[in-house]
Amino acid sequence: MKQFILSAAFVMAAMTLSAQKMVTISGKVTDFSGKPIVSAMIEAKTNLFEMKYHTFSDRNGNYSISVDAGTYIGLSCVRMADYGKSSLEFWAWNVPANENMTINMRYERLEVYGLNVFRIQGAHRGYSIYCRPMSLTRYLAWEKNPTPLMNFAPNLDKMRVEVIINGSPAKVNMVEKVKEYAGKHQAEAVMIYTDLGAITSKPYDEIKVIITDLENGDKGEAIYYRPKDKYVD
Repeated sequence: MKQFILSAAFVMAAMTLSAQKMVTISGKVTDFSGKPIVSAMIEAKTNLFEMKYHTFSDRNGNYSISVDAGTYIGLSCVRMADYGKSSLEFWAWNVPANENMTINMRYERLEVYGLNVFRIQGAHRGYSIYCRPMSLTRYLAWEKNPTPLMNFAPNLDKMRVEVIINGSPAKVNMVEKVKEYAGKHQAEAVMIYTDLGAITSKPYDEIKVIITDLENGDKGEAIYYRPKDKYVD
């Protein structure tokens, strides 16, 4: 009897593993002029920020990666031969890979890192967006003469911020700089305040932030997938 129970348990475990749902994330990797980026590595990261799956873009910039269904803390994209020399990387955050999805990626010399989006209870009906814009030109200058403040972000009066929510431009109401604790250093980050933007029937909002440093032309973007609030109206 005991042997039968153990055998049944192994069979059920095997069935569970075989039934694990897989989904596909696909898209195209380009710069902001539309030029394909070849051999860029795309990584799906776990909650521990470890790589679980990876693939590479082809000669046309296209990629496709099969992953276990679920939410991934990040999806990164970079061509390592260029990183820190001529470009940085792209990030999509809080990726809800519960079904096949398309994520097109664009990146050049500015990285929109650590993108987070939230709402302040009882305040303006809009989004508060946090990120750390890092200009490669500014980083290379800082590296030659490091200071306690890692000031890689564009100056506010020379920073163009665009926010696209569910495929449509959202109104940017205010942008301000903040400092982020970074161990031995402090890092420059920004808070962006927007309206709620376009509404869709999907269970999440896709919030894309595009930042351009108008002093040196460095530009980058990132995407955050935010589950919709389920409060009583």
